[in-house]
Amino acid sequence: MFGTELLTVEAFFQRRHELPEEGRWCELVRGEVVELSPPDALHCGVVLNVAKALGRYVQQTGKGCPCFDIGLVVARNPDTLRRANVAYFLRGPRFELYDRGFSEVPPELVIDVASSPDRRQTVSARVQEYLASGVRLAWILDPQSQVAHAHRKGAKHTLAADAALTSEDLLPGFRCEIGPLFDVPKW
Repeated sequence: MFGTELLTVEAFFQRRHELPEEGRWCELVRGEVVELSPPDALHCGVVLNVAKALGRYVQQTGKGCPCFDIGLVVARNPDTLRRANVAYFLRGPRFELYDRGFSEVPPELVIDVASSPDRRQTVSARVQEYLASGVRLAWILDPQSQVAHAHRKGAKHTLAADAALTSEDLLPGFRCEIGPLFDVPKW
């Protein structure tokens, strides 16, 4: 695609129009462009259900700003940019990140859906990169096993479908049942 040239995040975004679908399903890993499988309907449904839960929380509390499919710079020299399905920022300018396309400021919470083989294969590396870059909590939702994995530095918990996603230190009062996240979205 770009030969052996290692790209910076900035060069990746400047040249994304050269990529399939303008790089929408691509990440930058140690300077190299990596294509991901486009999300399927189940993946999109899970993200929509998460968006609805977070939207209700933001409307009730006014806290934070969820951003969807935003690029997160998790390493420099060589550069790595991951596209988190959801990045939840508690502070900072709202929605300005979409104009730029990526953030060098880590969100407090990242939510990823491990829906395809390539996404499941890279979960461990992604979580390590998120946490090393300053993300405080990563929730990985697995539609295949219908569980959630909660990752913090030095700790991982697996939550069954009958449990709930909570984080009193980051999202006080937020509670989202895990099982319904894997259902077909209801309008």
